[in-house]
Amino acid sequence: MAKRLVYGDEPYLVRQYKKEVAKGIELPEMNLMASDAFGEEELRFLQQPPLCSERKVLLLEMPQLKINPELSAYWKNPTETSDVVVVADRIDKRTTDFKSFRSEEIQLCNKLGKGVLEKTILQYVKKNGAKIKQSAYQTLLERLNYHDNEDVNLFTVFHVLNRLCPLREITRELVVSAVRDNAKENAFRLTHGAGHAAPHGRVVPRSGLDHP
Repeated sequence: MAKRLVYGDEPYLVRQYKKEVAKGIELPEMNLMASDAFGEEELRFLQQPPLCSERKVLLLEMPQLKINPELSAYWKNPTETSDVVVVADRIDKRTTDFKSFRSEEIQLCNKLGKGVLEKTILQYVKKNGAKIKQSAYQTLLERLNYHDNEDVNLFTVFHVLNRLCPLREITRELVVSAVRDNAKENAFRLTHGAGHAAPHGRVVPRSGLDHP
């Protein structure tokens, strides 16, 4: 039996981790269950042996990490062939719920560091048969504002690159004309406060994103 907590501020990496969880599970329609709560149905799923597979996985997705008594009781006497993966949008490290996970049971999916982000972008551009000049790359980073704007993530980055790469040669002028300036939007928010509507400056909304 394995249990794991997944959280972080990079939703693209969270999604990739969930895809990895499902990979390798035979008959996922029988051995993989996604839910937003733990109750009798989820308990029965875990206690039943996997069908034509070595393991089965319960994927619990919740806005705030909260382990109910039923799940706590199950973890005291778990089924060896069943895994539980908890994906939480928000966590509080001070709580007993968070402390019930050992460090090796926690998968942190935070935004990429600057070096890894640069490598990711350059590799993606090359893979798609395009070239990007250094001045264009720097301008792209500035306008995306990946690290300082909470609404910008790898979904946003890949969406922008999917628009730029078909043009083959990505120049600074092209970036300025095609990519909206999220740094200015962020400055607007800080100046006017969270209660005001943001200007029309976001690269792409959270929902309905294109992704690779």
